[in-house]
Parts: sequence; structure tokens; C-alpha cells
Amino acid sequence: MQSKPSIKGSSKATRKVVDADLSKFFDTIPHDDLMRSLALRIVDKEVLRLLKSWLKTPVQTDTPKGRTLTGGKSAKLGTPQGGVISPLLASGT
Repeated sequence: MQSKPSIKGSSKATRKVVDADLSKFFDTIPHDDLMRSLALRIVDKEVLRLLKSWLKTPVQTDTPKGRTLTGGKSAKLGTPQGGVISPLLASGT
């Protein structure tokens, strides 16, 4: 029989702080990996098609230089930021 290590009487507490920059998180989610992960959890092909089309929808941004479109059918990374679906898609990874 092996003895188990005991922490009884230990008064030393450890606390760790992790600093993470999530500012580019939604921009870097790979579509292929995300869709594979979602397909493991979602069996409805129409829902998967809808989610994929959401990923491929262009996003219009107003800048001082004018309006720009990002994303679209050729996009392979990222989810629309500020979209109501972004947190759901991010939790699928």
C-alpha cells in the first residue's frame, strides 16, 4: 500500500494571476476547425449551414477613410465581432 502525500498543516497558499489579451480572439478563430468542432456537437446540417454562412458574411466597417468590407466568402479566419452569434461560435472551439 502506498502512502499518500499529506497537505495537512500546510499554511502556504498559492495564488496565480494569468494576464491574457483577448482583443484579437474573434479575429483568429479558424473556420475549418470551428466547423469541425461544431459538427461534433450539432447534428442538424441546416444549422451547420446557417452557422457557416454567418462566418462567410462580409462585415461593413465605417472608418474615417470611408466604408470597408471585411470577411466574406474568401475569409478563412475570424467571426463577426459584435455579432450576437460571436459568443456562441467562440464557445464552440
